[in-house]
Amino acid sequence: MRTEEMLGLVKKASKVSQLHHVTSFKGSRTDKGGVIRDLTIEIQDRGPDEEHHRFRVTATDSGGRVATGNPGPSLEKALEAVRWEDLDAPMR
Repeated sequence: MRTEEMLGLVKKASKVSQLHHVTSFKGSRTDKGGVIRDLTIEIQDRGPDEEHHRFRVTATDSGGRVATGNPGPSLEKALEAVRWEDLDAPMR
């Protein structure tokens, strides 16, 4: 079953108005300070009915820093909008 079909079925059954399919990736990234941190990247897909704001990307590192951007109509546009440099910000 395709993601769009699953979103439709879950929305209908649960009567939820906003529903996103979330795919996550885990890896590691070396920040500007040379420190290797674990990284989780989540991709939210709102489905084809949200054509202009379908995808949103959020990256969180093991130090608690977060990088995100505006949603986009394609995964490529959403990835381009992420402020990846936020993952190089000084730790608080």
